Amino acid sequence: MENGEIDLRTATKVCEVTALLSDEQAREVDERIAGRVAGKDSERVRRIARDAVCAVDPDGYAERAKKRRKDRRVELIHAEDGMASLFAYLPAEIASAIYAKVDGIAHKLKTKDENRTLDQIRADVLTDLALGKHEGLPRVVAQVYIHVPIDAALGITNKGCELEGHGPIPGEIACEIMRDRNSVWRKVTCDPVSGAVLDVGRTRYRPPAALDEFVRVRDRECRVPGCRRPAQRSDVDHHRDFRRGKNGRTAHDNLICLCRNHHALKDAPGWSFHLDGEAGKLTVMTPAGRAHTTRPDPIFKPTVENSNESTKDNSSNEDNQEQPF
Repeated sequence: MENGEIDLRTATKVCEVTALLSDEQAREVDERIAGRVAGKDSERVRRIARDAVCAVDPDGYAERAKKRRKDRRVELIHAEDGMASLFAYLPAEIASAIYAKVDGIAHKLKTKDENRTLDQIRADVLTDLALGKHEGLPRVVAQVYIHVPIDAALGITNKGCELEGHGPIPGEIACEIMRDRNSVWRKVTCDPVSGAVLDVGRTRYRPPAALDEFVRVRDRECRVPGCRRPAQRSDVDHHRDFRRGKNGRTAHDNLICLCRNHHALKDAPGWSFHLDGEAGKLTVMTPAGRAHTTRPDPIFKPTVENSNESTKDNSSNEDNQEQPF
């Protein structure tokens, strides 16, 4: 802050997630994130700091997460003009699953003849589900992605588990979800050095299930800088139009995840999207002439021992991730 590299809001986000640490642990977090938060939006700063907290104090993080689950509650907050807010404080995987189901139904109901906005439809769907009015609602299976390293799945470590769209969760909680009889396991093979999801490829127009899921797992979120919409609730888009022949092929290096709003923005006047398929780097040029770049965050977090080069690459990816417009 003294050097003008970060502002008070950025510093506050770091302080919020490190408040319960010891001074020694907080200093270690500070060392881990030094040079990585300048220029990032507040949500990204919070994520970077939280990841560092999980790495520095995994047992404490797990204990705090278990304690927080006991604080789950529902609140009614009255507002003006005959409106009110219904607030639910829930475990992240449950809240994510509820939203995924509501959002999935809303998108099925949003036809060309539907005058309601998606926000309005989501509110109506949640109301109908909560009041038991299921008639007329399409069936939707809510999906959330939880990444669990093999050592955490085997109970060897309590670190490295992530709920997509949220961030780290304790290994104990992740394993509880894995053991649920309704959970579906899928193997994701990652490069041991870079941490990147490994390649698949197809040639049909509609991405087959394996390729579709691969792209969603690889991208994790909408690829537009600053957008946090999970990939499983985004569109899998051909970067180069499929109708353009070979360059528009249905393959991993020509597919990216974009939320519905940013999918439409891709063809808006003045906007330019360029995907480097080999590097996985997406550059978005705004009408103002500003370029913003993202790369998919690796699912597997390589250890420092793997390679100095891999550590450098991951840091570079993260530093290039932000600059929201």
